Amino acid sequence: MLILSNNVATTTFDEMYDKSKWNINLLRELNVYEPSEDTFLLLDALESDLENIIASKPRMVLEIGCGSGVVITAIASVVKDCHYIAVDINPNACNVMKNTAEMNKTHVDIVNADLLKSFRLNSAIDMIIFNPPYVETEDEETLVAGISQSWAGGAKGRKILDELLPVLNSALSLTGTFYLVAISYNDIEDLEKCMHDYGFNCSVLKIRQILGELLFVLKFSKERVIGR
Repeated sequence: MLILSNNVATTTFDEMYDKSKWNINLLRELNVYEPSEDTFLLLDALESDLENIIASKPRMVLEIGCGSGVVITAIASVVKDCHYIAVDINPNACNVMKNTAEMNKTHVDIVNADLLKSFRLNSAIDMIIFNPPYVETEDEETLVAGISQSWAGGAKGRKILDELLPVLNSALSLTGTFYLVAISYNDIEDLEKCMHDYGFNCSVLKIRQILGELLFVLKFSKERVIGR
């Protein structure tokens, strides 16, 4: 698909589904989460919302838990004139992210950090993307270093995500957006209510059934809700 705009390249995210665009051997060698169904669902959702992303003219886009780097690299390869930042608690993932960006000739600043805890929250980020560790586990499993940090989500699969939600308002710009992968047992209704209380509207971009569970990509817009 072609996009005729001064702000974007001529291709969308199609190339990022090609395994030659990321180093599968490096991923396995460093024990980093490989692009999977949730990754590709997130890519599908972002591509479906690409017109809105371009229209918003983001100046800063940040992905939390970048892992392989496929998602933010896809956006960086299409939407230009933007500062891209990738964050991951796993230093091996940061190395893989660097490799993916270089392979695809994109520039992404990479930070080895836990969520946004190393950042000054000054409402400067226009778009945050997060495919969190959403699998329901014991809370203790979320503290184990290594690849399990990419999927172990604690109670209801929400422990890590719930640490992030209260600071999103301070991190995002006035018209900022937050793209999130979630699974049905994360309690989507409660998640939407929590974000509503923080002043965000919610829309569902994609739903897909995977291994008996519904996987969602949600978009939260930092707009004042009517009546608040």
